[in-house]
Amino acid sequence: MEKLSKRYAVVVLLLLMFSVVTLKYHFERSSTNINDEILSSIPLKIGHWEGHTSSLDERVYKLLETRDVLVTRYVSGKDTITLQLVYYPEVKASFHDPEGCNAGAGDRIDRIGSKGFFLKSRGENQFINMNAFVVYRTNGNADLYYYFFKSGEFAGDSYVKLRLMMGMKYLQKGNVDCAMIVFSTPMTEGVDASGRKMIEFIRLFYPFIERQI
Repeated sequence: MEKLSKRYAVVVLLLLMFSVVTLKYHFERSSTNINDEILSSIPLKIGHWEGHTSSLDERVYKLLETRDVLVTRYVSGKDTITLQLVYYPEVKASFHDPEGCNAGAGDRIDRIGSKGFFLKSRGENQFINMNAFVVYRTNGNADLYYYFFKSGEFAGDSYVKLRLMMGMKYLQKGNVDCAMIVFSTPMTEGVDASGRKMIEFIRLFYPFIERQI
């Protein structure tokens, strides 16, 4: 029990240190930079999926505190998957909650929890966990969402682990970039069938992002 308490204290201390460093860094900066190299590295054609990018309202950029945002709608036959990528080229204090951001007034959110599966990473199989939830719309439609966090070698569903890793890397190297990547699809075939379709797309997509963030 004593060892567990010490480990917990170390985790809390690291989170507090990183929060202070992050907030200090943001107060020292007055603007964000558009990182065209990162966003342009993601193609509009991924396998049999054809993409179409969408523009955002200026208020969305201000809310997210970055202009490095990519929203692309990929289509294959009757299937549609929307990619939302929010990228911070430098240390960021927090991400906005995808569950709340993607739900409108009166919509119901069903949190599925963590979904894990294998994908190819640098030529090897890597197991990755992603957060999953469903938004049931007031008009009777429903959308399935998967999302994860990415920074360097870390890719997963845990925001706490992301913060810890970034805090340690910041102390070692200085600046650290990170991203939150969200996928969604209309749930016309149920959770399981829609999830399989999403995982198929993510496996095609992942090699393009692992080399950049």
